[in-house]
Amino acid sequence: MIIVSGCSFCAPNLKLADRSRITWPVWSDYLKYKEPVLNISKSGRGNDTIISSAMDAIVSNSDVTRVIISLSQWERFSLRGYSINPGIITREGYGDREKELRTYYSRNEKKVAEKQIREINKYTNKGKYILNSEQSFRIMTEDLFRDIFLLHKLCRERKIKLHIFQMLKPFNHYNSKLKHVASCIYNNFYFNYLDDCKDIDLIDWPFLSYFGGEDLDTLIANEERIGDGDGHPNRAGQKKLGEIINEKIKDYEV
Repeated sequence: MIIVSGCSFCAPNLKLADRSRITWPVWSDYLKYKEPVLNISKSGRGNDTIISSAMDAIVSNSDVTRVIISLSQWERFSLRGYSINPGIITREGYGDREKELRTYYSRNEKKVAEKQIREINKYTNKGKYILNSEQSFRIMTEDLFRDIFLLHKLCRERKIKLHIFQMLKPFNHYNSKLKHVASCIYNNFYFNYLDDCKDIDLIDWPFLSYFGGEDLDTLIANEERIGDGDGHPNRAGQKKLGEIINEKIKDYEV
């Protein structure tokens, strides 16, 4: 069995802003492998939950042969079960918000952001610092590579093939945050471990375009998206993602 874990770009039966649901296959339905697929992706998930959910699925199923991880924005995280998306809350990197907020999708997005900041305020009065500080970006980068390291160890132990790619752009307002990430990435034990690792398929590693990586979202054209403010892939976009992933994914011995 193949486990697929990701965010809304991977989620079957995704609920849209108008409460309707997509009626087309997602990219995991186009995988070239003949094994059954268990897609556990959910909208809004950050990489911490994407990876931990995959680990839970591995230990709950004895017949897993392959795991495919679709990474979301690095800024996202979970807070006692709530998915938090700083990119929505801070409004950075979204272009002309005045224009975008006229769409149904973006008005709904604003409501989501307001709900998320209320959840943060339940736990701390340092929400802005948590979302935007240099320490925050360093920790989120270190957390991601540590989580991948632990997932790889579990897959290696169980002789499971592991494939990981970056679906969404890692950060909104990219350039201002990059210096904080770059300051810790090459001196990080987990990053260097993964960089040297042979029994893992890290697609377009190290994911960040500045370092020669790539996120698949940049390969989807406007006409391959739902539209009206909603950037999720439509039927054509999901099929294209399936073709891209099938081409990029590489097998290896376990």
